[in-house]
Amino acid sequence: MYRKLFHISEESSIDLFIPRASKSKWGGKRYVWAIEEKMIHNYLFPRACPRICVGSDLFNPLAQWIDINDTIGTKALVFVPEQWEEIINDCILYKYQFEPKNFKMIDPTAGYYVSEQKEKPLEVEQISNSLHLLESMHVAVSVQPSQAMKLIQEKVVQATNQFSIIKWENLDKD
Repeated sequence: MYRKLFHISEESSIDLFIPRASKSKWGGKRYVWAIEEKMIHNYLFPRACPRICVGSDLFNPLAQWIDINDTIGTKALVFVPEQWEEIINDCILYKYQFEPKNFKMIDPTAGYYVSEQKEKPLEVEQISNSLHLLESMHVAVSVQPSQAMKLIQEKVVQATNQFSIIKWENLDKD
């Protein structure tokens, strides 16, 4: 089965991706990272933006923070802190597509793939309005105060292991 793999960046002209050292969770190995197409919605944000990404199975447990009626037909929901709203709106992203042959799956829940080789992108696409793109992908974005984000994170962690919490260390940074 052919899968599409991507890397999302705020950098517009990456001609060659060089493997970088990974976090200790991945053994510190050097990888080029990619995300599979079905999970790309979790990465259509500025790199440093903290976010909580959940699937539709968690909409009801999170009802105190969202209007359930607004999630009808939605496949995923991403919570972001309110102090990031303007940054998200102003951010231009670039979606790099890779030839998948050198990549192996490293985390099926998150949709992460890695290559230990240098990778040249097949193509690059500019994304100037990621919120509009997310809406077209049936992904809801909920902007929340930081304190609510902390409560949502607790609820999500208690309710399931099918989530992504990204750049959480940046939640309270100005």
